[in-house]
Amino acid sequence: MNMRQIEKHPVAGVLLINYNQWELTRKCVKSVLDSRGVRIVIGLVDINSSESVPNWVKNNPDILFHGNSGNLGFIAGKIKAYEIVSSENVDLVILLNNDTEVEPDTLRLLTEHFETHKETGLVTPTISYAENRRDYLACGRFLHPMENGGGRQLFINNTSDLPEHAVEVDQVSGCAMMMRTEMFKKIGYQNPGLLIYHEDSDSELSDLYSRAYCLVHPAHHEGFGFTVPGAFTWGLPVVASNTGGLGEFFAETAWMVDPADIESIANGILLALESGVTAEQETKRKELSEILTWNNCAKKTLNAKKSISG
Repeated sequence: MNMRQIEKHPVAGVLLINYNQWELTRKCVKSVLDSRGVRIVIGLVDINSSESVPNWVKNNPDILFHGNSGNLGFIAGKIKAYEIVSSENVDLVILLNNDTEVEPDTLRLLTEHFETHKETGLVTPTISYAENRRDYLACGRFLHPMENGGGRQLFINNTSDLPEHAVEVDQVSGCAMMMRTEMFKKIGYQNPGLLIYHEDSDSELSDLYSRAYCLVHPAHHEGFGFTVPGAFTWGLPVVASNTGGLGEFFAETAWMVDPADIESIANGILLALESGVTAEQETKRKELSEILTWNNCAKKTLNAKKSISG
């Protein structure tokens, strides 16, 4: 592929965080720079490593580097890396763990998938072990609430069994997660207090909310339903059961339906899609948001414990 053809492809920004692992980061950066047929911008943030910044970072014009004087944490570091690469007008960003190495065609294949699949939110390659690349660490999961761990991997024994085409899954690995820049603007600015691994699920859930038309929650038994206020934060209309905790908490903020009546659910979805969030619902949502806070939850829980203990 010649340079003129490459320039037609989107620019991918690679977000990398380092903390006292310069050799791993060097191998990761080298694999990225060895990529074929794709335009790359690397944003590398070091979060106050005790080791000095090596020359291969200082002298590499392909790396946009920021050294932080304090330990920002992973998420804040990731946001800083995005701010660095966004100055280069990147079209896509990939969150890449610094202990991950990519094959020469990996980033090209991911970017090409976005070009041909406009509806795609997040993509990830199969993650295999460096010691034995036939064995895989992650290749996407299908959610299944009745199974331990909340999901299951694709049914393959090793990487040789992988399908040749992309497969739509419910969950991807955050160690190599690519998304469009506009998607990162929506879901990438996460709470820096999120612990390791939680940012993956938060990104995936935010991706679903950001592309949804409405949330439908026709549960027969639900004590509260965190998905409903989650949908509120994205301004989504909500269709929910008129029973249990959903009916008790959200009757004035969502379209209520009978969870045992298919026609009732269908009509509720039509109302939500046609009417969206009404002014009355929006007012009640704001009132509810002032009540349903973690601080209030903690205070009431503490008061309840004190009343029991006397």
